[in-house]
Amino acid sequence: MTSTKTETFNLITLCVKAVLNVLLCIFLCPLLSIYYLYKWYERRCRTQEARRENPVAETSELDVLPTSNAPLSASTAITAPLPTLAALDRVRVHGIVSHDSTGRI
Repeated sequence: MTSTKTETFNLITLCVKAVLNVLLCIFLCPLLSIYYLYKWYERRCRTQEARRENPVAETSELDVLPTSNAPLSASTAITAPLPTLAALDRVRVHGIVSHDSTGRI
């Protein structure tokens, strides 16, 4: 009789844990999505504000290229704009824009 009570208790505990895990996923995933969306928006606003304050650091072809180390997908690799020689000549060194290809200011 005691083994049946123990098995029932274990089954109820397992069901409660499963329900709690599902509820955690239902509520935690949207919260994480909202958090990362907020962080992205905040970073975007700071970048736009910095570009308004510093007109020298305008958007170039290099700015639109992906900066992560993730491999490009086939569609991105085909449609991504290639930097021009003028864009390659503007080498950014610690936020200072260099106008020659040697990196000197």
